[in-house]
Amino acid sequence: MGYTTFESWAQLLDHTAGGYPLWYHAPFDYKPSLVTANVRRDGLLRVYPVYARADAFTADASHLSRFRREARS
Repeated sequence: MGYTTFESWAQLLDHTAGGYPLWYHAPFDYKPSLVTANVRRDGLLRVYPVYARADAFTADASHLSRFRREARS
């Protein structure tokens, strides 16, 4: 499976609000990890790692390059 990044923060928020699968590629991880996320009223994302033993965190537009979605064939 391949991944692609998002063009804009608004595109990421729309993707997340639509309930589509979302991955997060942390700086020291070798591959992206599946996460769930909720769009907050202030336009930030509350991100919950699915499989990793990691804490939930809040992401803003500065994290855009770390989010991934499935590449379409």
